Parts: sequence; C-alpha cells; structure tokens
Amino acid sequence: MRKAYIFITYLFCSIAGFSQDQQTIDSLQKAYDEATVDTTQMSILSELGDAYYASDPEKCLQINNQILGMVDKALPTYSGKAKEHLYLMQAACINNLGILAMDRGEIMKGLEYYKQSIPVFEKGGNLDFLAKSYNNIGFVYENQGDIERGLEYYFKSLKLRESINDHSGIGESYNNIAYMYQAQGDLDKSLETFKNALTHFEKVDDQQGIALVYNNLGNIYKRQHKAELAMDYFRKAAAIKSALGDHKSLSNAYLNIGDIFFKRKQSDSAKYYFDHALAEAQQAGNKSRIAAALQYLSDFYLETGNVDLALKYAKESFDLGMELGFPERIRDGYETLSNIYLKKGDYKNAYLNYKGYKEMSDSILSDETKQNAVKQQMKYSFDKREVEIEREKEKSELEHQAEVKQQRFIIYTSIAVILIVLVFSGFLYNRFRVTRKQKIIIEKQKNEVEEQKQIVEFQKEMVDEKNKEITDSINYAKRIQQAILPPARLLKSALPDSFVLYKPKDIVAGDFYWMEQKGDLVIFAAADCTGHGVPGAMVSVVCHNALNRSVREFGLTDPGKILDKTRQLVIETFEKSDQDVKDGMDISLCCYDRKTNVIKWSGANNPLWIIRENTLTEYKADKQPIGKFENAKEFTTHAIQMAKKDRLYIFTDGYADQFGGDKGKKFKYKQLQDLLISFSLSTPDEQKNILENTFESWKGPLEQVDDVCIIGVQL
Repeated sequence: MRKAYIFITYLFCSIAGFSQDQQTIDSLQKAYDEATVDTTQMSILSELGDAYYASDPEKCLQINNQILGMVDKALPTYSGKAKEHLYLMQAACINNLGILAMDRGEIMKGLEYYKQSIPVFEKGGNLDFLAKSYNNIGFVYENQGDIERGLEYYFKSLKLRESINDHSGIGESYNNIAYMYQAQGDLDKSLETFKNALTHFEKVDDQQGIALVYNNLGNIYKRQHKAELAMDYFRKAAAIKSALGDHKSLSNAYLNIGDIFFKRKQSDSAKYYFDHALAEAQQAGNKSRIAAALQYLSDFYLETGNVDLALKYAKESFDLGMELGFPERIRDGYETLSNIYLKKGDYKNAYLNYKGYKEMSDSILSDETKQNAVKQQMKYSFDKREVEIEREKEKSELEHQAEVKQQRFIIYTSIAVILIVLVFSGFLYNRFRVTRKQKIIIEKQKNEVEEQKQIVEFQKEMVDEKNKEITDSINYAKRIQQAILPPARLLKSALPDSFVLYKPKDIVAGDFYWMEQKGDLVIFAAADCTGHGVPGAMVSVVCHNALNRSVREFGLTDPGKILDKTRQLVIETFEKSDQDVKDGMDISLCCYDRKTNVIKWSGANNPLWIIRENTLTEYKADKQPIGKFENAKEFTTHAIQMAKKDRLYIFTDGYADQFGGDKGKKFKYKQLQDLLISFSLSTPDEQKNILENTFESWKGPLEQVDDVCIIGVQL
C-alpha cells in the first residue's frame, strides 16, 4: 500500500500530529469561542476539524464547510498577502472535503474536490499544497485503471516537489511511481525507484514514509520468491506503523505477513494475521483495506476446505470492490469467486466470474498502458533535459574550447571510420561471391516451403468448409426456433400497444417469448432457459412445448397452475434420459382478461413490473425455477386490476446483467427501472428503440453476455 494522499489543514499539519482526545477538542472549542478576529477563528477551526477527523468524520465535514462559508464572506474585504492567506485556507478545506469523500468510498466526488482545489492553491501561491493535490489526483486515476493520467499527475507532483526540495514529498512521488512499475510487472525498475524513495524519506527521518517503503520492498522481494527478506521488511514496517497508530497501513502489513505464512501452509499463523488485518482496517474505517482483508480470508477458507465461509467473505470483498470501482480489486474478486464456484460444482457461475476476471486482467495489463507508462517517463526525462540545455547556454569559454576539441575528435574519428568502411567493403565483396552459391540452395528450399504452404492452405479450406457446414446447421436451427415464436402480426393483434425487444447472444438462444389466446384471454410470457446458444435453444424447445401442452392439451389459464403443469412436463421429459439433467427455465407469465382489464400473473424467479402514474411497482416471483428443485412449492398466482395508461413489463436477466459503461460494470435492475420510468409515456415502438440504443451504447465494444428479452404492454 502506498502513501496515496495526506490530510491537509491550513496549519500544514497531518492528522497524526494532533491529539484527538476530548480535552484537546474542548480547549480548541473554548479558544474559538473567545476569538474575536475571523482569521483566528478559521485557524482554530482548522485544528478542531483535524481533531475530529478520526473520531467524528461528520463533524469534521461540518467544520470544513463552515470554514469555506467564512472564507467566502471574508475574501471581498481583503487584499495582498491576506487574500493569498484566505485562498490557501479555502483550497485546504476543499482538499479536505475530497479526502473525506474518498474515506466514504465516494471516489468520483473526491476526485472532483481535488481538482477544484488546484486553481485555488495556485492563487494562494503554495507549491507544497499544489503538489499534494496533483498526487491525490494521480492516486485516484491509478486506482481507476487510467495509468496514463495517473502517471501524468504523479510526475507533475514530483517536479514541483523537486523545485522546493521537499524530500518527504519527493519520496512519496517516487514511491507511487515505483508502485505503478510494479503493477506493470517491471520489478527491477520498481525496486530501483522504491530505494530512491527510501533515500529521500531517510534524509528527513520521515517514519511514516520509511515504513511505507519497507512494506513495498517486502512486496517486491515476495514476488521474487525471497520470502525471508520479504518477511523482514514487512515486520519492520509493522513495528513503525504500530508505534504511529496507523491502523490502515498496519492492516496492510499484517496481510502481507499472513500471506507468507499462508503460502508456507502455516494456517494458524496466517489466520491470526488475516483476522488482525481485518480488525485494523475496520478500526480505520477504510473500505479498500477491508475489501483486501476479506479477500485474503476468503482465499484462506477456500484452501482449508470451508467453501461456504469462503463464498461469504468473497462476496463481501467483491461488493466493496465494485462500490469503490478499483479494477485490481474487482479482478481479484472475480478470480476468487470463480475458484469457489468451481469447487462447489456451480460451473455456470464459475465460468461467468472467470470471464469477468479475464476481461479485467486484460484491461489492467494491456500493452497500451505499458506504452503510456514509458511515454510519461520519456516526457519527464525530456523536460529535465530542456532545463539542462538552458543551463549549458551559460557555461564558460573553457567549456566552449572543450566542445571544439570534441569536434576535432569527431573529425579524426570519422576519417578512421571511412578507412574501416573501405576495408570492410572488400570483405563484403568476398562474402557476396559466397552468397551467390548459397542463393541456389535457398531457392530450392523456398520451392519446398511453397509446396508445404499449398498443403496447409488445402487443409485450411477443408476446415473452413466444415465450419461452414456447422454454421449452416445452426442457422437452420435458428429458422426452426423463430418458427415457434409468435409472429409480430399476432402479437399486435392481441396486444396492440406492445413491443418485444429480443436480442439473442448467439445465432440461436435460450430466451424466448410466448403467447396463446383463449377467447378473451391473452396469455403471454418472457422465458429464460438454462444456458444460451445451441444448448439453451434445445432446452427452450422442451420448455416451449411444455407451455403449449399446459394450455392447449390440459386447458389451463391460471398462470400459477400453468407453471405447475409446465414444470411437471419438463421434469418428465428430462427424466427419460439416463443422465441427471437439471436444466429448466425462469419465466414471467401473464394472463390478460380483455373484458375485465384484470391481469393474472405468476413468475419463476423473474418478476413483473407495473408503472402507474410514473411510479414503478414490482411483483416478486417465487424463488424456484421450472425444473428440478428441492422443496418445490406450487406457484403463486397474483390478480391485479389494471387502470388506464398502466404499463407492464416482463423480462429476462440479460439486459440488467450486461457489462459496459465507463467502468465495465453491470447495467443492473435499478438503472433499468429508472430508464423505463423515464420514457413510460412514449409509444411502444419508441420505447423499444430507446431500450435497444441504450443497450448498444452501454455494451460498447464488450461482448454481449446473455440473451435479452423484454416485453412491454400498455393495457
């Protein structure tokens, strides 16, 4: 873990430097009450905010906002140095609001505060604080996976700190840059840069910085399989952090020590340090560290055979990672969940999480980010060279004479090179004669290679032909599957104000929509069968046939009874096989009485949404599928009296589960609800177009993860 940002106050003190007991708070409050000058009150409030930071963050937030209000009122009445003084205080408070937002997990809000503080710090003319803001912004971008912009701000911070000879700040910048080299796999460059950071921290006896680098050096040696050396550095770091009372960093050191014990199969020692790491992180209230500790505990329980407890900790860690939006934490969460589901035999969830792991890994370790890191390093080196050139213009005449001597040396060297080239040309002529003989042999070999190439191309044509036959077969299966779907004219005839958004992931799909009419009753459904592609399509045929039989052969119209009979028929079909088939489907099924305007509905895992007067009501489904299920119960039928302009929606999970957006996250049901409410008064065709365009925009270049089916109806 790195020293990512520092809590800044107007008095230039970090939170570690303040006593946080009630006596200090009381004395500061008394001093504030007795002060009569606005600027004195502001300075006391700055100290008071720091005193509240660890014990009462909300009070700290309130105090910083109070100072900002006082500064806004005072600015028009001051000028010169006094005004710069107020700008500095204003920027410090804005930066503090950013840190408090980061502590609450509000990453983007924190980033916005950091950016707001920069122009105000520039007005105040304080390069130290400006460098810290640049560093904070770089930290946020790095943890969002934006390596290019992260390095850009880290180098901005480093250049400012070098200009004011701030050794602690220089050490912090080198530490952050070294960590990025480490994340990109360049361990040698990372080790060199960490040691450079340590040199600067030791110059000013910065114990916090020294402990930070000790921990990071331990990580490098651990990755180089030098466990004893790594353990030595981790213990040194833990000792300093314990003395400083730095719970967040101490949690990280404990995790590293526990990890070494874990890899040595020393389970008791590993669990001891993992538990203490979680406790320290919780005491610090740091969500990122809590997520890391939960991740390690999940790995521990998976390795020791307690799969259920491993899954519990893994889910908690993954949820925190998604909340924070840190790509590395999300990637590790996907990998752990995939391993756990694989051990439980849940291959579908194992595959989906492994796929998420691969996508996040590819994004983090892409060649583009490596190239950007190199480009930023080169840019920094180039900028330093420009400064050196300016200084060289001011050199003495003696240096000019040295340059003349160097030019003479170049001339003499050039003459020598020409002589060498002439000698070398004679050698090349002799080689040319030998090469002519070799050319005949090469031509013969080239002909042999060409013959082999023709053989390979013939084999490729045979493979392409075979693939075409398979694709043609699947396309024919698609025509068969489309034949069982209700035609558009039939849907519009029975439900005039309706739409169907149907987007199979592959050529054929596991999702399907279904409709049947019996007198004044219109029965329709959106169904999601196990899997997608060819396997899902085969299951969909079985389930579609069972629905038809339940209504046509057995004459059922009550949705719950239809689902009960469909489940029975599906199970009977699969029980004819010698294999233990557990496939089935999730479904949302409606029966609409056109005379009474009453909807009867039942669902297997998939809900019903009704929007009335811009308010969405959800009817929850029974938590059981159509298929084999332990402790299966009869499906519940809900009767709902519909009103004019009511709109209902039934759907499968493919739309909400699609990954995309700026961070590659799921779309989720809450966002889908908000989208439906936003255009609920539009026509069905307009709604379908908006849904489809939103889906494609959200998905972007990512692969569609599942089939999509949404039915919307105004009754």
